[in-house]
Amino acid sequence: MLARHSYRQGWGLPGGMLGWSEEPEVAIHREVAEELGIQVVETGPLVIRHRRRPRRMEYYFSLGLRSGVTPESVAPASPEIEEVRWFDVDDLPRLERRPGNTSEVLPMLLARRFPERFPAPTDILDR
Repeated sequence: MLARHSYRQGWGLPGGMLGWSEEPEVAIHREVAEELGIQVVETGPLVIRHRRRPRRMEYYFSLGLRSGVTPESVAPASPEIEEVRWFDVDDLPRLERRPGNTSEVLPMLLARRFPERFPAPTDILDR
């Protein structure tokens, strides 16, 4: 599932910034609830990315829908999300993605989640 944000071009991952002293596992639940109005089940981190410029850490989680939540029921719950769409995993590499994190991280996420179908990228450097 990817989202179109009102303040960026292309498709991107839902998410956001950590609150002061907020744990990443707490922040992902808060951000998904704020942006999509749903509760999710965290199935674990897929990628933890250390960046030098700007200096920060990025966390990407694998999430599942809670019982009773269907993909069709997921819709924008915040003015910053214009559209939410579910994609077949084979279509993800060809999507018009926004520059930056999504373009850089999506190949890593696909390789981690579906190693038999997507080779690990060799051209991703910490920037």
